[in-house]
Amino acid sequence: MKNVKPIRVKLERGQVFKFSGQLSTVVFRCASGRAWITAVNDLEDHILGAGGTIELKSTKAIVIEGLADHLELEISQCA
Repeated sequence: MKNVKPIRVKLERGQVFKFSGQLSTVVFRCASGRAWITAVNDLEDHILGAGGTIELKSTKAIVIEGLADHLELEISQCA
């Protein structure tokens, strides 16, 4: 699998970031804060806290909301 340069996202509580995953796997790493993550065709919503990682497969549209002040999230895609 080829990795694409990660995206760093910083949000405050209540701010929303919309993301379109174009490749087969998307990995989220939470450096600080807490995030709510939901994706098209995923029946579960995900809460990710500081130090947590989650991998979603075959995602298209993803919405991330900051649940705590100073959310910092790294998003990596793999081909």
